[in-house]
Amino acid sequence: MGAAMAVGLGAVNKAPISGFYGWLAVESWFVYVIAIATGSAIIAVGSLLVFNGEQTTTPAKSEPAPKFTVSR
Repeated sequence: MGAAMAVGLGAVNKAPISGFYGWLAVESWFVYVIAIATGSAIIAVGSLLVFNGEQTTTPAKSEPAPKFTVSR
């Protein structure tokens, strides 16, 4: 979402590099940073909605792990 927003609003990366150093070659870097923040917020809210406090439960009686033997 953030990448589509950045491209749609005109933030163009002129160098084939990503990461922090890529920001130096971006036109409209303010739009680029806002798009990254918006995309990160959408992912954060989406993951909070999907994983809304689900906790894994451990079974009361756990069976021992099977033992494997190696033979040649």
